[in-house]
Amino acid sequence: MAYQKADTDEVETHRQIDQQKAVLASSQAVYENKLSDYNRKRQLVEAGAISQLEMDNITASLRTAEADVRAQQELLHKLLGGAEDRDNTEDIALPTIAQERQSADNKANDLESLRQQKKQLEVALEQKEVNKKRLILRAPEDGKILKVIAKEGEMVSANTPVILLESSRYYYDIYVNEVEKGQMKEGDRLTGHTVSGNREVPGTVRLIARAPGFADFKMSREKSSADLTAFQIRTYIDPVPGVIPGMTVEVNRHEFTGR
Repeated sequence: MAYQKADTDEVETHRQIDQQKAVLASSQAVYENKLSDYNRKRQLVEAGAISQLEMDNITASLRTAEADVRAQQELLHKLLGGAEDRDNTEDIALPTIAQERQSADNKANDLESLRQQKKQLEVALEQKEVNKKRLILRAPEDGKILKVIAKEGEMVSANTPVILLESSRYYYDIYVNEVEKGQMKEGDRLTGHTVSGNREVPGTVRLIARAPGFADFKMSREKSSADLTAFQIRTYIDPVPGVIPGMTVEVNRHEFTGR
């Protein structure tokens, strides 16, 4: 828009210069007529053909015409603004228009500077977002906060528990032998049944690990028979109406043999 305004102002100024040149030419023509009239009347007044009053009137009229020519010339110089006057007005390079275009160039530079500032602010915003995420503690799953372990303002290391959380997910553990354990892997689906009501309880195997010692099957080492190690399978169940914590879930062995 600034460049378009400069182009429009240039055209308008050229037209005003043309008009002012016409006005100046008219003033100069009036002045020349007054000057010719003055020269004739001066000869007549010397010969005594006209009165001195009439001569004074034509002299005043000549001075007025001369002043008008100077005024019109000043207006033309003002429109030119220091530019060189040429016969073809379109060829006149106006300093005021050049300044407008230079101002438009400066605005483009300002715009580029603002773009760079925007990029810097975007980078700063990304860093702020990263810092914000570092201030947010995320639990591995939904649940109820039982206790806040860390104190306010305390510096804690990475992977250090700061909140004791009671999970809202239900799970059950079963203990299997090594053969049955080999037929399962984490992420497998497993379906059990509640002892009470025989409700089907589907779920996903979350953990397979060596079971605590109390689950091992004790053999007699005196007969050269080693103890048999049990494995713990923890299954997170899908939400099932009527299934609440504390209920017993059974898993049929065909869940393993059928795989």
